[in-house]
Amino acid sequence: MVPGRFRHRLFVPHLSDQFPIANLKIDRSFVNRIPGDANSEAIVRAVLGMAGGLGMEVVIEGIETSRQAKALVAMGGRVGQGYLFHRPLVREQVQALLQNGPQPRELVLDAPNPAV
Repeated sequence: MVPGRFRHRLFVPHLSDQFPIANLKIDRSFVNRIPGDANSEAIVRAVLGMAGGLGMEVVIEGIETSRQAKALVAMGGRVGQGYLFHRPLVREQVQALLQNGPQPRELVLDAPNPAV
């Protein structure tokens, strides 16, 4: 289970005992203001820290610029999606891209010096 739209709702950690939550998503409304907005950066850092402490993966949505990607990686982000990497695709297009296309850029963000 991946609770989406972690925007203006509070995530209650004890719910992870009742539901098999392995991932969280950070909404693009926070990403749009990074880098530069101290509140958004603090919230993203807090979510990344909390999720890491609970053994959860975080998917950061709405990454559109390399500046955002680099800032999010510096904050500890490891998994992201957004127009920086690719426009939305249907399943068949994803399969073709993974089989024939270049290395997906989202996989590069884990590298020490991301090529974005």
